[in-house]
Amino acid sequence: MIPQEVIIKKDQEALDKIAEEFNFELDHRKKFHNQVSDLRARIHSVEQENKRKEEEALKDPHNWEWKEGYKLHARFGVHSNGGVYLVDMSTRLEFFVPKDKIWEYRVK
Repeated sequence: MIPQEVIIKKDQEALDKIAEEFNFELDHRKKFHNQVSDLRARIHSVEQENKRKEEEALKDPHNWEWKEGYKLHARFGVHSNGGVYLVDMSTRLEFFVPKDKIWEYRVK
């Protein structure tokens, strides 16, 4: 977030550096407190977007960790019914795991 001392001192350079970290360009025509408000909104939206992306990534079986000796099948992978195709690395056996049994092969 924005340190309180930057707001109290109205340090424009420090505010610009913080905005740059979040890939945001401040509108210098606005008053300082409006720039702070805009930057806070931008920081909040970036944090929310990152959180949403993390949650979406956890839904994708390609991002899951599998128990040792298993991996997601490279070509078939995810089935439309929610199940997945796995490969047992020791025997090279390819098999289907229904949606309700996936937890038995995933690392918690």
